Amino acid sequence: MPTTSALPLVCTVLPTYNERDNIAPLIRGVLASAITPHLVLVVDDHSPDGTADEVAAVAADLNTATATKVVLVRRVDEKGLTSAIQRGIDEAINTHGADIVTWMDCDLSMPPADIPKLIRLITEQ
Repeated sequence: MPTTSALPLVCTVLPTYNERDNIAPLIRGVLASAITPHLVLVVDDHSPDGTADEVAAVAADLNTATATKVVLVRRVDEKGLTSAIQRGIDEAINTHGADIVTWMDCDLSMPPADIPKLIRLITEQ
């Protein structure tokens, strides 16, 4: 974590496979509940249902010239939840400079509103 008073960059990794119907509300929910600069990094395992297209549409809507809020990583040859999470963590830290990384299932079983609680606990330590 940074030693300055700057707010940490939080990245939430969302591993996906066939989550077209859930992904846009989840991304928007994560960003709406953010209390610090926040990036959503979606790692998609070549979903045949159009999940990646949905993520790209949300990214086009939310990303600006000065602020990237949604990033899509498309995996074609790799598969699996654990390796998707690991890829997301690697990208978050090494490519985007995230200070804190979280991850969530995309089936909406984990409320995005819980992320700020976790971030508060981490940053208060």
